[in-house]
Amino acid sequence: MKKTFKIVTLLLIVTLMAICFTACVPSNVEKAKAKLEKADYKVVAESLDSEDKAEGLTGALVAKKGGVVPTDMIAVSWFASKKEAKTFYDKNSSDFAEMQATYKSLTGKTIELKISGKCIYVGTTDAIKDFN
Repeated sequence: MKKTFKIVTLLLIVTLMAICFTACVPSNVEKAKAKLEKADYKVVAESLDSEDKAEGLTGALVAKKGGVVPTDMIAVSWFASKKEAKTFYDKNSSDFAEMQATYKSLTGKTIELKISGKCIYVGTTDAIKDFN
């Protein structure tokens, strides 16, 4: 009985660790682009200008699925540090309500704003699931 309990416990731990490691946000543009393209998204932008770099961004992309008015979309920004990401998030999250209302009026879908470590992203629920 003790041996069976140890084996089952070990299997549960390994399973939980696998879920945690596979549910992480992609760490850079290339990984995110590959993941989203595999899920049938078209990456429509992935460049930074000098102003973006001055704000601490190290990478960004915008991806969509669908036609001119996308059925799903996501915009992602990576920062050099968690602190820079949090500062940018705090400074700009107040503008999100207006963005959300505009997107909903155009598509009928709701978008969400998330922060995870050095990454900030906004997108539809399905796009966020595909990204994570």
